[in-house]
Amino acid sequence: MVARNRNQLGGASTRGSGQKVREEEHIVKLGVITDGISMDLEHVLQVMSEFGLEYAELQFVWDKEAGNLSSAEVGKVQDLVSMYNVKVSCISRGVFGGFLLDDLEIDSPVYLEQVSAFRRCIDMAKTLDCALVRVMSFRKEMILFGSHGADIWNVSVGAWDKLVNLMKVPVRIAEEAGVTLVVATVSTATSLLTRMDMNRSRLAILAIFT
Repeated sequence: MVARNRNQLGGASTRGSGQKVREEEHIVKLGVITDGISMDLEHVLQVMSEFGLEYAELQFVWDKEAGNLSSAEVGKVQDLVSMYNVKVSCISRGVFGGFLLDDLEIDSPVYLEQVSAFRRCIDMAKTLDCALVRVMSFRKEMILFGSHGADIWNVSVGAWDKLVNLMKVPVRIAEEAGVTLVVATVSTATSLLTRMDMNRSRLAILAIFT
């Protein structure tokens, strides 16, 4: 679930309706990651309909990871979510997940493969009228994410700067495509980051505590 700010919800309101807009901004919308129920998307949509859920996050569909579906399969997804009146809240893929920062450079073949997968997820998101695409944040290391003094406690020295540099490419791609990049931190103890030290409006941080 991602909380949107007022600009993302359509800008300023009139004074008379301002309070209502502010209240609506903070209403939590319930949804599911569909493969948490089943790889069979239509079955998931039937379950969602039964329980009144209207937001579907797509990660694996019909045994395929998001970004690997054919155009015909994405078209079928589009038809199904329309039939069941469900909105696609996020396209999610394990992009960058499991990779050591020290093993990657901007021009590394494996990094470029991940960026290509991310682009395919954006294409899928745009077809499904979805504004969010989620990626991961590389392999979990013993890092205190941050700077301005926090970096002296890093076990993996330089990892923070490397992470920020590697994330600049997907942030730029997301900006150009007009989607919001969601970065899942997948950390046992992490702080919410504010735009990763980059003044970007197309980046959201999803803190996952395990």
